[in-house]
Amino acid sequence: MENSELEVKIVPTNNRKETSKNVTVKKYKNTEVKQGSTIHYDLNSQSTSLGPRPPIIGLAHELGHADDFMNGRGVNWDKNNDNNVDDNEIDAVQKTENHAIEIENKVRKAMGEPLRPLDYFYNRKKK
Repeated sequence: MENSELEVKIVPTNNRKETSKNVTVKKYKNTEVKQGSTIHYDLNSQSTSLGPRPPIIGLAHELGHADDFMNGRGVNWDKNNDNNVDDNEIDAVQKTENHAIEIENKVRKAMGEPLRPLDYFYNRKKK
């Protein structure tokens, strides 16, 4: 990411009406295009559905998604816009989630926090 000409902006979530959660937004709909992104980051977020965690871990996770967009590896959730996510879409999203969790886990390890399992997202969506 450091040597890329693409830009990743980090802005507070209070500028985003849709959610107060951390999220990375791509510039272009076609995720195969290498592109910059905007990370909406809540620096006060102390927990997720997994439990408590320092806010910087959330930023690390979103930087993983930004890295995917910069390298043309992002995915569109529900790319058919049919409100139905099939197994192929779940598998594609899991791949990008794993990358984000790998980045997140580097920060978790450095901070002495428990590591997040790579299959968490996949198992949750398959239920």
